Amino acid sequence: MKKTLTHSLAAIAAIFVLQTSVSAHAFFIEPYVGVGFLGDAESGSSSDKSSHTALGLRAGTSILGLAFAGLDASMMKSKVDTSTDPEFDRTTLGVVAGVDLPLVRAWVGYNLKDDWKGDNVSYDLEGKSTKVGVGLGMLPFIEINLEYLMFTADDIVTSSITQSSDFKDNSVILSVSLPLP
Repeated sequence: MKKTLTHSLAAIAAIFVLQTSVSAHAFFIEPYVGVGFLGDAESGSSSDKSSHTALGLRAGTSILGLAFAGLDASMMKSKVDTSTDPEFDRTTLGVVAGVDLPLVRAWVGYNLKDDWKGDNVSYDLEGKSTKVGVGLGMLPFIEINLEYLMFTADDIVTSSITQSSDFKDNSVILSVSLPLP
């Protein structure tokens, strides 16, 4: 009798845990559009301003409505304000995780791929970036986000050679997103 009661309680607990874990996870898709400002592009001893426009998508899972994790991909148009004004088509792909409170979200991310393809210059930049962000959800389905994006180039690539690079760019990205449950 005691053994049966223990097995019954264990079965009920297992069902409860499985049901809670399945129903507690929700998938989300969050498209966003933004602009980058206060950019600081550095290479060697020179420091210049940079600007960006971004179109991206975050997708993943929300756990108990308090935390989330997923993928983050974006396409950007980036420009560095130098004498040659180089422009780049930029693509990023990474992971993101954070906390989701009633009106505020905060996250960190790591872009495993952050590539800058030269538009009006004969070189590309390949590297990785990290980000920290915060979002305010004041209206239903609309969120205002502020991210600090830190890019470090691993390589500069031309048509004939690939070499290491010391190029870095740190920017603030202001975006509007549409988090869909």
